[in-house]
Amino acid sequence: MSLDDILNKTDKGKLYSHILDKSPLYPIILDSKENVLAFPPIINSEFSHITNKTKNLFVDFTGTDLKSVMDVGKVMVTTFADYGANIESVNVISPQNQINYPDLSTRKLIIKQKTINQLLGLNMNNSEIIESLQASRFNAEIINNSLSVEIPSYRIDILHPIDLVEEVAIGYGLWKIEPEKPYPIHYGTRNPLKEFTSLVSEIMVGSGFQEIMNFTLSNIQKQFKMMQIKEQNYIKIHKPKSLENEIIRTWLIPGLLQVLHLSKKELYPQNIFEIGKVASIKNGLPIENLNLGVMMINSETGYAQIKSILDSLTHILELKSSITPVQHSSFIDGRVGKIMINNVNVGTIGEIDLQVLENHQLEDPTVCFEIDLNILFNIKYK
Repeated sequence: MSLDDILNKTDKGKLYSHILDKSPLYPIILDSKENVLAFPPIINSEFSHITNKTKNLFVDFTGTDLKSVMDVGKVMVTTFADYGANIESVNVISPQNQINYPDLSTRKLIIKQKTINQLLGLNMNNSEIIESLQASRFNAEIINNSLSVEIPSYRIDILHPIDLVEEVAIGYGLWKIEPEKPYPIHYGTRNPLKEFTSLVSEIMVGSGFQEIMNFTLSNIQKQFKMMQIKEQNYIKIHKPKSLENEIIRTWLIPGLLQVLHLSKKELYPQNIFEIGKVASIKNGLPIENLNLGVMMINSETGYAQIKSILDSLTHILELKSSITPVQHSSFIDGRVGKIMINNVNVGTIGEIDLQVLENHQLEDPTVCFEIDLNILFNIKYK
């Protein structure tokens, strides 16, 4: 097969061909007789097939990051050595440098006795710490009142001195460390914003509304096009797995309409609400908010009904709201406004436009409002 055939027709080629998408050339490993050994990172050749009679192995490690490839190779090489194999090295020549591989030399990390004892809650001397490290297969010595620990090449998981503390604990014996209940220096309390949202939720349930929960991820079609508004200030998901989840939702109303669409065969009236997070771009930065979305649908529902629900909510919260008329393409002209509390815009209220209802295959009048609970919380408590 040609290299293109391998990429386009084999299962492995289809699965891993994206790694080579930007490569001007394809990598091929040949022996001295120009036999193809491998087409990394896609497939190995039949010529290099291993049987139970194979005695000598040439192992290649390929990848897009040199350090990761070399680290994995060290683990594999020392594993073969542990099985009794004789390890030989090769010269890896590149335009940048020449490497004799594998390099199984050790490296050293410095850690203090005090650090180990503080984190483990023990009182070990240097000799006991060294003995514990040796039990975990690490050599160590004392240099300038600190412990210099020799790290084997295959222990690529040891990234920081703090990792050595765990090795000391394992070598010492985890079962010998007695747990102690920490002494509390302060008392925990509920998050004030969470308490406030719980209160709002109770008010809405008490008003005869059913709480629903939608996914935070949505798409441009539902958030903008079906709502007849311009696509702007949204946060896009990098490489989304599905077109259904390509952005983070910017408001709750589209999701509530989707719920009504799915439940349109149920009895009316349907009164629902949601408290959830939304996100958008403001002044070039991502902003996350907690919003309340409230929606009613019924053949006799109108702006007055949703306004009475808003008035009931603000009255219980001991706030006073007013409505300032605005234009919004998702709502019927003359039946939409921004919600003002203490001269601050906290949200939008109105009756959904007929075309938007048709986009969601809904036939009955639908009214709603959406409020930024972060702003409402700050007005009430700060």
